[in-house]
Amino acid sequence: MSPLQTTFRPFPSLPVRTLALVARRLLGKLREALNGVFGPLPEPLEEAFKDAAISLSNLVNALTLAAPEEPQFSTLRDRNGVDKSRLTSRERQVLRLLCAGYRNHDIAKRLDYGLGTIKADVRAILEKLGVSDRTQAAAVAIRRGLI
Repeated sequence: MSPLQTTFRPFPSLPVRTLALVARRLLGKLREALNGVFGPLPEPLEEAFKDAAISLSNLVNALTLAAPEEPQFSTLRDRNGVDKSRLTSRERQVLRLLCAGYRNHDIAKRLDYGLGTIKADVRAILEKLGVSDRTQAAAVAIRRGLI
């Protein structure tokens, strides 16, 4: 087998979802730096960060595609039979930032809501998407085109 035919696994001991989460968080920090959150960047460093952000974005997309298929979940309905699986507009905002690697505290600051509100939104998002953690939520959101 030639070197080009072997499967590339840069971190074989890390689960795909863990690697995706780390890459997503790093991508979020790079985007913050590029947006001036940490102050102005010297031009050579800004170009390097842009290149790194593009590479990490590609890695996140590849990892999302490589993750195991999500299980199918039934529609959540309340006791009156109303569909509860639809995300509210704020939950969609929170989900976008969650997928970009932001922590609850950062999401609360960015959207100008309390931390408790954001935690409740994240719990609701996880329940509505039928997943148990943020990484799974991000993968499902990308697969379903929710962000």
